[in-house]
Amino acid sequence: MEVQDQMTLDVGLETEFTAENEPKAYEVGYILTPLLPEASVSGEVSALRNQIEKQGGLIVSEGQPEMRRLSYPILKQQSGYFGWMKFILKPDALDGIKTELTRNKNIIRHLIILSRKESKASAKKVRRLGIRKRVMRDTAIQDKAQKPGEIDAKEIDKRLEELVGAN
Repeated sequence: MEVQDQMTLDVGLETEFTAENEPKAYEVGYILTPLLPEASVSGEVSALRNQIEKQGGLIVSEGQPEMRRLSYPILKQQSGYFGWMKFILKPDALDGIKTELTRNKNIIRHLIILSRKESKASAKKVRRLGIRKRVMRDTAIQDKAQKPGEIDAKEIDKRLEELVGAN
């Protein structure tokens, strides 16, 4: 199989990507309850980050939560810590993230959207990481097999047959 045809990502085990399970870029916006002490906000964010990574996701970027006044009350709260994350994840693992966000009592509202602009580019980037590793490994093997300046015996035989056959 050609390197271009083999779309794999090295994450412990190699996983073949198909259209159904190809990683996509998502964005999650969340509001943490204002009753949390400021010191424990970073713990909640790291728990969310760990959950995404546990599901096989890759965090692309994030905005640290900051206290904001809400446009309307949510669970009788007038303010909350608003934060966001962009991540790449296979669609079948998204349900686990949604479940954890719903179960967490400190998150009073959340929304996950598909980041269409970045989805194709991010998925290609993830695939390229796996391909780049494979290409680098394959070229290293080829480089060991044939050093610059060496002539391959098969190429010599082929060229000789072309010259002898031409007469």
